[in-house]
Amino acid sequence: MGGPEELLCDWVNESLGLDPQTTTRTLENDVASGYLLGCLLERYNQLDTSAANRLKDRRDSDAHVSNYCAVEPTMRALKIKFDAQVASARLGAKPGAASRVLYQLKMALDRIENFTAPVSVFAEKDGR
Repeated sequence: MGGPEELLCDWVNESLGLDPQTTTRTLENDVASGYLLGCLLERYNQLDTSAANRLKDRRDSDAHVSNYCAVEPTMRALKIKFDAQVASARLGAKPGAASRVLYQLKMALDRIENFTAPVSVFAEKDGR
């Protein structure tokens, strides 16, 4: 079984059907632009259409800013720390920054996906 970064790469690759796939060697750079974060949020129905339309699969600074502005409100709503310091670490592809945010995102999305609201059923006298 692989390490945590390999498991995160597998999750990203499976969720998005990436080709070429992200690997532990490319993970930090692949996540740096914010595009993959947006794609994951969109895949799990957490990003509205207007935000998804702002995502850009490019590595220039305009695309990075657009992508981070598009995903920031959703990340905040999911209670994932997404401030200027965190964004700067990701933009700079600092070691571990992508893994941390992907792990937090995966946990938040798993909670949403696995959440089942309790159903209150009041039994009728005849057992229905």
